[in-house]
Amino acid sequence: MGGGEPLGSLPTRLAKLDHGDQVISQKFKKQDIKETIQRALVSISNKMDDKEIKLDDASAGIDVYGNHGLLEEAIRNLLENAINYSPKGSNIEIKSLCCADCFELHIKDYGIGIPPKDCHRIFERFYRVDKSRDRHTGGSGLGLAIVKHIINIHQGSVSVESQEGEGSLFKINIPVNHNV
Repeated sequence: MGGGEPLGSLPTRLAKLDHGDQVISQKFKKQDIKETIQRALVSISNKMDDKEIKLDDASAGIDVYGNHGLLEEAIRNLLENAINYSPKGSNIEIKSLCCADCFELHIKDYGIGIPPKDCHRIFERFYRVDKSRDRHTGGSGLGLAIVKHIINIHQGSVSVESQEGEGSLFKINIPVNHNV
């Protein structure tokens, strides 16, 4: 996971995110999140086609203040995971909504799911649920750590609800009015 970057560049990417919060926040702007989601979807469309994944896109046009290049990267990472851990011909759902004080994005797959004992650890650097999975998917254990860091830069949160054999639901929450 990580947008096709070589493994050696993912730790560098995470280090840049660690030390660049101020520079990154200078690139914040208000933009329709639907555009950001669409760019992420275009970047992974070949992977979706290869696995015959069907997409249910219920994302709404909502103006979100943030670094949309980074938000696109986070969304792409979550979508790539959904594709990698889902069976051929399955569905992925993406939904965005605006609550009173936050923007929410949900990405749901119907894949292999995550054991309950691992759900609280999957956002840690280099953590992989099953070491044998990375041979099949090419995972480095950094993609979800990058997602978490990007969302933290936006003063938000990311969480997962999952059941083995039934899939996973990743939720991103970003405050609508925050001071970065």
